[in-house]
Amino acid sequence: MLAAAPIGYLEVDEDNRLVWCNERGRALLGVLPEEEGRLLLQSIRSYDLDRLIEGTRLLGRSLQRQWTFRRVAPEPLHPVDPKDIPLRGTSLVLTAGRIGIFLEDRAAEVAFLSQRDRWTSDIAHELKTPLTSIRLLTEMLQGKSAVELEPWFERLLAEVARLTDLVQDLLELSKLDTQTPLLVRQTTLDLVALLRAAWQSLEPLARPKNVRLLCDGPERLWVRGDPSRLHRLFLNLFDNALEYSPASQVVWVQMAPVDELTVQVEVVDAGPGFPPEALPQVFNRFFRADPSRARGDRPGGSGLGLAIARQIVQAHQGEITARNHPETGGAWLQVRLPIRCAEPTP
Repeated sequence: MLAAAPIGYLEVDEDNRLVWCNERGRALLGVLPEEEGRLLLQSIRSYDLDRLIEGTRLLGRSLQRQWTFRRVAPEPLHPVDPKDIPLRGTSLVLTAGRIGIFLEDRAAEVAFLSQRDRWTSDIAHELKTPLTSIRLLTEMLQGKSAVELEPWFERLLAEVARLTDLVQDLLELSKLDTQTPLLVRQTTLDLVALLRAAWQSLEPLARPKNVRLLCDGPERLWVRGDPSRLHRLFLNLFDNALEYSPASQVVWVQMAPVDELTVQVEVVDAGPGFPPEALPQVFNRFFRADPSRARGDRPGGSGLGLAIARQIVQAHQGEITARNHPETGGAWLQVRLPIRCAEPTP
């Protein structure tokens, strides 16, 4: 069955020697039948695959990893196609120290996602101009209409504003998709001041619910990063916390340097938290948890806030995770940014 399977499969022994690889796996990785029995890295130059195997061996459980594999020619007389292949590897713990790896070719999936993102960006660009025209026309007609029509114009303007925000979020995601970490505008800034400025922008939403911000950490924390992107990152995290926080509660933020190069920021609210089944999807575009879990009269967002947050963190070569806090039961978002620097000289 494994020999005829439409996905790749390989197996290594306790010494990381390639025991066997099926036909599909050989085609994906460029492995020759006579290479079986050799050390894995001698046959397949993929450190991502090696780390997947070592992680599985260390933890003793199945793991999954995605990476882009580029075949290299070990011998000039036997060239190979250098085409990049996006792969997904799923490990399997076997007996006698052996590890099995299933390999899936993600080329079709990556092409679909790229086409989807390009289509979304094109649509957002096309919608921007007519939405602006609708808003201007509505404002002009609002001043010339009867008083009894005022609520209808207010409602129309609110819907236009919501659509405009959605278009702006889509355009922001499009920029971040094509932006490499090297293109992020780096400058030295005080992360504590930036966090407080982001919260202050949401003060009109926090005041009616009597939700306060509680910061725990140093008075100043100097980092290198893009100020506008980082402001948007924490604005989105705070907005998510406000949407689900009950009245008269606290949004807790803890900041701490992890080492000389990394800083960690945690945002915790006292809301209902993420549904356990939703945790793997909270950073997906347009994903929204059950709207009935939201508190207050705020309308739901676009489902792009946390997706944008993840893209900003990745643009800074950092990591973001989501879980539920064991004490408050609310959402617990952890951000690690490798952008810490020394305090600037006056």
